[in-house]
Amino acid sequence: MTRNATFETVTETEVAAAPDRVLATIRDASTWPIWQPEIEATEGSEELSPGDAVLGTADMLGFVVHGRSTVVAVDERSFDEDVIVGVRMRIRFEVSERDGVTVIKHRLTSVMPRGPMGRVLSFFLRKRLVRMQETALRQLADQVVAPSL
Repeated sequence: MTRNATFETVTETEVAAAPDRVLATIRDASTWPIWQPEIEATEGSEELSPGDAVLGTADMLGFVVHGRSTVVAVDERSFDEDVIVGVRMRIRFEVSERDGVTVIKHRLTSVMPRGPMGRVLSFFLRKRLVRMQETALRQLADQVVAPSL
């Protein structure tokens, strides 16, 4: 019997920006290469809605890969996407207000590669996904508080 090893990581950060500004930035595919460290280029809408797809390239563990993100759900406080970029990931952003600041919560869930080499790759991939998530949230926070040009 083959078992799928599911990996999940959740990180949150606070930012001094309105929740709607944060969500608008997340929903704008053209901003992704600015604040998501692994993404090199994207092709997609500036206001993503459920069913929309974003195509692009990313650098994952030293490999340039072509990826696809399909928007699963969007509302006034969250954004869910199904991402395939080397591995399949479910990504959810939630924004809420707490004590006068906006809290951005990021959940990433992925089924890790299987087999002997898959376990080795998964070891490095898990660490990379956690670092990627932390960096993306930090850079997203910087992006939404930066003055508009």
